[in-house]
Amino acid sequence: MRIGEIKNILDLVVNKDNQIQIEQEIIFSGQAYLIHNFQELIEAYYVINKLSWNDTDGSGLDGIIKTYEGKQGVIQIDKIEFDVLNSYFASVNQKLPFFYSVLESVNEKQDEKAINIKLPDEISSLPELTEVNKRLETTLQMFNVDGEFRFHNFDKGTNWYTLVPIAEKLLSYAFLVGCLKIAQEVLKTRAEWFNSEKARISFEASKEDKNDLTVKKWEDNWIKKYIEEKVREVIKEVGERNNIPETELQVRLIKGTTNLIKELGEGTEFHLSLNPPEYASQNGNSINIDYKKIREIREKNLEEIEEKAPKILQELNPEEKEGAV
Repeated sequence: MRIGEIKNILDLVVNKDNQIQIEQEIIFSGQAYLIHNFQELIEAYYVINKLSWNDTDGSGLDGIIKTYEGKQGVIQIDKIEFDVLNSYFASVNQKLPFFYSVLESVNEKQDEKAINIKLPDEISSLPELTEVNKRLETTLQMFNVDGEFRFHNFDKGTNWYTLVPIAEKLLSYAFLVGCLKIAQEVLKTRAEWFNSEKARISFEASKEDKNDLTVKKWEDNWIKKYIEEKVREVIKEVGERNNIPETELQVRLIKGTTNLIKELGEGTEFHLSLNPPEYASQNGNSINIDYKKIREIREKNLEEIEEKAPKILQELNPEEKEGAV
């Protein structure tokens, strides 16, 4: 796991003393406890339990996690369970402040529109690496609507690339993230729905009209149609194309999405920034996008440009004014 991810998870439970804090409320005269940050504690446990410096035995938490993991909101546990939970984190907290201080010193706040890319683990030669980089360059170019993505750096302490749009370009980022969401949904559908009984029945029904229809052809046609429909939705939701004809943009985004599906299938991972913008978030392979917020930001940016234009013209000398007009 990347350094930034570890810090983000710990930040949800660490107090000002760089120690993990259990947000608790005693009930029934001390016979039970309400834990207000249980799920965040378990996420922190999963991270910390794998770190080499942590020699605290966490096996006692297994039963508690199995009982309550996945339950949302405030969790009620009995005193025995609380004592196990509290004992584990109390032991971890003896070493955590130093580890957390190291995290803070090496962790850099990412650009909110950064795209983090982890290459497939199977790459074992420079020619293979070169080939993947060429494919990524071609794919990302499909999303260049108002600014291309450039290599920014390697995510510190990992083998992840970090890419960001040039300047403050919003449309390129919005279309890339929107199509990445489509690509992830296609992979999920391919893995889950196409292997279901409902899919089998749907194929048999389609085959009645086309005797030469194969499962592969049926799946390919379905995915192609799905991508086309979803790309149209993304273009409509974003609402702007930067003067690129809609037909041309749709062709580019479909091609880009198809390439993303291939890369994801090969083991490449695409993650949003560790400090994502307010209109985009990612939980595992699930991306959420608030297109309304994107449009609001875009409109605000255009208004600011229009407000600055007269001032800029006033500052030009007469000759430059004439040329500007």
